[in-house]
Amino acid sequence: MKLFEVANPFGDMPLQARRALLHEVAAKARATFDAEYPKMAAWHETYNPLYLLSFCAFYFLTSPEGVDKEAIEGKLDFASYHLELLQAFALRGSCGETPKPLAEKTGELRRYLRELGDSLALVQMDFPADLPDSEVLKRMIISDMRGQTLAIRNWAYPEQALNHLRSMFAGELSEIIATEYSGISIAG
Repeated sequence: MKLFEVANPFGDMPLQARRALLHEVAAKARATFDAEYPKMAAWHETYNPLYLLSFCAFYFLTSPEGVDKEAIEGKLDFASYHLELLQAFALRGSCGETPKPLAEKTGELRRYLRELGDSLALVQMDFPADLPDSEVLKRMIISDMRGQTLAIRNWAYPEQALNHLRSMFAGELSEIIATEYSGISIAG
């Protein structure tokens, strides 16, 4: 994996101009987030949350051994943090009895998660106008650190999301499935 340094996109731009630009971008992101959040939440009313998680983990996060989709395609259409967003929605509600398959809605789900994830990352830059410059700089550094550690964490541990999913099926649910279907181990 090669790491590349990206130059500061703000260059020598004055802090007030940076703040104005960040506020504009964050406000657009907030509008997108506010529009997309209810749509994403509705997916868990139509589809079983565990089905969505397992479907996305299996179809979107797996690839043949030795194949790095991000290195080949230059991007990830579905990253582990998208699965983490789905987990957050799943934990908010009940596990409904909706066996309906995604079918032709698969691309739509990916798009909603991508738009929600992208806007969520930018919303954090919506600083109050009266926030002191020192606090703005501090928050910008924290945001940069989060971005850097997210990149490193996801490159270093590609199986992390799958391990979280396996842990969800451990315990009582795994025992119920093993009792019902002899020889099947979900968490193994």
